Amino acid sequence: MATLASWLLERALEHDKPTVLLELTCDHLRTHRLLRPGLTTLEKLVVRARTHAAESVFRELSPLLTDACRAFLDRLLVLEATTNRTPLGWLRRRATTNSAPAILRELQKLAFLRRHDVAAWDVSGLNPNSVKRLSQLGRKSTNQMLQRMAPERRYPILAAFLTETVMDITDDIIEMFDRCFMETYARARRNLEEFRKLTGRSTNEKSLHLSSTFAIVGGP
Repeated sequence: MATLASWLLERALEHDKPTVLLELTCDHLRTHRLLRPGLTTLEKLVVRARTHAAESVFRELSPLLTDACRAFLDRLLVLEATTNRTPLGWLRRRATTNSAPAILRELQKLAFLRRHDVAAWDVSGLNPNSVKRLSQLGRKSTNQMLQRMAPERRYPILAAFLTETVMDITDDIIEMFDRCFMETYARARRNLEEFRKLTGRSTNEKSLHLSSTFAIVGGP
């Protein structure tokens, strides 16, 4: 049981849903031809594994979660009167176009995160899958749901979301710039081609007009 609990803790760091963990545990026991404990026992194992996983993540992030950092994370959930939205909602919104104004808006988000040193936050001690899972919870959970969560669960979710968001926004900006540049380049080529056609037609018209003038002037 101790070995199974240890194995289950590793899975709980990657998955959060109890049903998924229960299914994984049953598959593990069946694969290794181990006698499966009763369902109630397995459910208790899953509950303990999820609790220990959350405690492990919070303990790993404790050096990062200073009072100032916690205050900053709490402010992400506060509705701003000027915009009628929370900073978290603003950061969640992804760009839908490759225009220059859209790039500037993403740069504002990146500047906001850098002002709070999010890019320097060290989460390397966490399982990468755990960071992604927590980040997804931060992206999908409602503002009210996050506010109701215990601090030990809310802060790691928000911290993981922000660290992933820094990378996501950086990647988005690079991709948006590339697409914007290519679209601008293609548009410039079309404009140049159209200009050449217009210039060519104008030159032909002038040549014909000049020929007609010569014909009149040099007539019989």
